Amino acid sequence: MGTTCVCGHAAAAHEHYRPGSDCALCDCPRFRDPEQPTSWWARLRKLLSR
Repeated sequence: MGTTCVCGHAAAAHEHYRPGSDCALCDCPRFRDPEQPTSWWARLRKLLSR
């Protein structure tokens, strides 16, 4: 897991006591690692390319 979300804020901004992993500093709905593929097609392509 990376240390920065695609929203640009640190992973710590997505860690809080309430449920969910939304960003505490902007309207980003969840932590998204920029190194990980986001669409199902990109995930499948990455899996098949191994």
